[in-house]
Amino acid sequence: MLVVRATDLSRFVYCARLPFFDHYCPIKPPLSRRFRMFLGKVYHFMKRIGAEGVKEQLLEAEVNGVRLIGKPDVYAVLDDKVVIEEIKSSKAPRRDYYLMGIVAPVYPHHLVQAMAYAYLLKAKYGKPVIMILSYRDRHYPFKFDGVFEEILKAVIDKYKLTIEEGILPDVVIDHRCQSCQYLPLCLKLEHEAW
Repeated sequence: MLVVRATDLSRFVYCARLPFFDHYCPIKPPLSRRFRMFLGKVYHFMKRIGAEGVKEQLLEAEVNGVRLIGKPDVYAVLDDKVVIEEIKSSKAPRRDYYLMGIVAPVYPHHLVQAMAYAYLLKAKYGKPVIMILSYRDRHYPFKFDGVFEEILKAVIDKYKLTIEEGILPDVVIDHRCQSCQYLPLCLKLEHEAW
């Protein structure tokens, strides 16, 4: 059974080629990116110190024929619901983003990661889940409902197809790609394909 981490789904929504490259020809990120990732981990650690609830607990559940695993940043189990807080070290986006029928003022890859954690928590506790995406400057709550669950399952199906069938998805190469360790490989593939 394919094991899918919540962060894998986040990377997939950010760029559909990242999991393909990570799986078939992994390359270490450049030092500058690894340093930014380290700073993000320090930020997470500092934010979690004062937070109350369960922190970084590994959860897993089966969904659509894959084993979904992940460690939510912080969550609290209340009488009638579970509240999860997904901490992000960046500022909130300045505009709304679209994700499979949902328009929200958050980055789609962050929302999918929170949805994956919400699914895991709902499977474990059997209670409704409230997701809170906490950026440095804003917090956005969402109720994990059937619509979010269907979107998550659709993303998992696309991810599964990409990895199991070895399908390299089409992507738009833009400004976000400039710091990607796979940019030279991606450009070479695009050049040879055309």
